[in-house]
Amino acid sequence: MKRNSFFRISVSIVLTVLLVYLLLTQINISDLTKILNNMPLQTLATALGFYGVAYIFRTFRFWILLEKKIKFNRLFNIVCIHNFFNGLLPMRTGELSFVYLVSKEGFKKTQGVAAVFIARFFDFIVIFFLFGLTTTISGAYDNIFLIAGIMSLIFIAVGLMMISLGNKYLSLFKRRKLLKYKIYAYIIEKVDDTLGHLKIMNFKKLPIFISSLMIWISNYIMSYIIINAMGVNIEAYKAVIVFSFTSIVSGLPINGILGFGTQEASWSVAFLFFGVAKEIAISSAFGFHLINILYFFLFGILGLACRNFRKIKSFLRQ
Repeated sequence: MKRNSFFRISVSIVLTVLLVYLLLTQINISDLTKILNNMPLQTLATALGFYGVAYIFRTFRFWILLEKKIKFNRLFNIVCIHNFFNGLLPMRTGELSFVYLVSKEGFKKTQGVAAVFIARFFDFIVIFFLFGLTTTISGAYDNIFLIAGIMSLIFIAVGLMMISLGNKYLSLFKRRKLLKYKIYAYIIEKVDDTLGHLKIMNFKKLPIFISSLMIWISNYIMSYIIINAMGVNIEAYKAVIVFSFTSIVSGLPINGILGFGTQEASWSVAFLFFGVAKEIAISSAFGFHLINILYFFLFGILGLACRNFRKIKSFLRQ
C-alpha cells in the first residue's frame, strides 16, 4: 500500500513539474502577474459569490443523497473541507475526506463512498450534456473533443452497469470458496454494502440532476466572469466547451499536485482551438487556477473553522 501511494505521489509530482515547466516556457511570467494585478476586486467578489452558490448546491445534493439525516449547515462545512482536500491532494485522493468526515457524523463509510460516486456520476452526466450541447451548437468537432466525449460516455456507461448489474455479478463472487479468507470476505461485504446504498440513491435522479446542473451553471458563470476580466474575448457557448473539456480532464485520476499541469494544459489546448492567442490562453489558465485555489482555500478554512468552532472558542478562552 505504501509503495503504491509513493508511486502515485511520484507520478503526480513528475507530471506537475513537467507540464508546468513546458507551459511556463511558452509565456513571459510578467504576462501572468499583469493579469492578476489588473483583476478588479469587485469582479473577484462577484465570482466568489457564484462559487459559493455552487457550494450550496453541492451541499444540497449530498443532503439528498444522505437522506437529510444530517444538519444542512454541518454538511456545508464538510463539503467545504472535502473540496479543499480534493483540490489540494493529487489523483482525486481528496474524495476520501468526505467518506471520513461523514463517518464521523454516524454514517457508514460505504454510504459515503456511494454518495461520492453518485455525485461524480451526475457531474459527468451534466458536464457531458453541456459539452455535447455547446459543441453541437458551435460545430466545434475535433478529435480531442471527441476523445473527451467518449471518455465521459464510458464513465457514464460503467456507472450505469455498476448500479444495475453490480448485485448480479457480486452474487457470483459470493459463491466462491475464497469467502473463507477474511480480507476477501471483508471486501465483498463492503462492495455489497456500497451497491446497496447506490441502489437506494438511484431513485432520487431528478433533484440530484437539477442540483448538479445548478452546480455547474454557477461554476461556469464564475469562470466566465473571471476570463472576461482577464481579457479573454470568446463567446459564452465556446467558453462552456472549454470549461467542460477542462473539467472532464481534471475529473480524471491523473491530476498533479493542486491540479497544476493537467488543468492548464487542457485549458490552453481548448482555448487555442478557438483562436485565442497562446500567451493569453496559457496565462489565463494559470491565473484562473490560482484564483480557484484562493477560493477553495477560503471555503476550506471557513469549513474547518465552523466545524471546530467550539474547540477554537475553548482554546481562546484558555
